[in-house]
Amino acid sequence: MHWTAETRYKMLLEINNAVVTRINREDLFQALAKELRKHFAYDRMAINLYDAKAQSISYFAAADGVQPGGVLTRVSCPLADGAIARMVVQSRQPIIIDDLRRYSDLTSIGALVQAGLNATMAFPLLVRNRILGSIHFSFRDAPDHVSELTEILTEASRQVAIAVDNMLAYTELEKLNKNLEREKEFLLQS
Repeated sequence: MHWTAETRYKMLLEINNAVVTRINREDLFQALAKELRKHFAYDRMAINLYDAKAQSISYFAAADGVQPGGVLTRVSCPLADGAIARMVVQSRQPIIIDDLRRYSDLTSIGALVQAGLNATMAFPLLVRNRILGSIHFSFRDAPDHVSELTEILTEASRQVAIAVDNMLAYTELEKLNKNLEREKEFLLQS
């Protein structure tokens, strides 16, 4: 597919409109997956969150598409266990692998290959020079027009990063408000 400046702008606007009103992780992720599938085909999409203090990664929401066994099945795992996520987090650059079989000795990549996924593209989620995690797209067959797709997904990952950051902030504020309400009730009862 060829993305003109107009189609890129339209795609980014549609992504923004799809996710802007979502107030929980699963809804945001599913809206994003639905919108992205309109614009290009992938066999698996996942968002990993990065915890710099714990040097770990976790899923933002359940992955869309193929579900390989052994790929980040725990709630959280060391960054070192997620080979592709580690490369993205450490380099802060997109990682494009057109033949995953060359790296199948790495556990997380081997699980993708066993599930029939042979190519992947992963992008950093950066907000205010802070890395939140990574967004991954995996394919049974390497996609056509990889350089063009890389450009559009780099732009899309910037929007996704903002949406994820907003969702995390919203969740944290919601938790804080609940705690304050509990404290208020406790103090009123005293």
